Amino acid sequence: MLINIYLVDVQVAYLDSEQHIIVGSLITPFITHATKVAIIVGHHIIIPEYLADYAIIFEG
Repeated sequence: MLINIYLVDVQVAYLDSEQHIIVGSLITPFITHATKVAIIVGHHIIIPEYLADYAIIFEG
């Protein structure tokens, strides 16, 4: 089965800022190498902002 879109829910509530960057640096090469689209769900703005070419922010 081929996957065209990856949905990544990044749970980083207990990570510090350095660990946020490490998580981002692990996700980016995977998605880039796969040449696929990823929807990154983040509960903290750092990771989605770091990874995204485009961002849609929902608040509430």
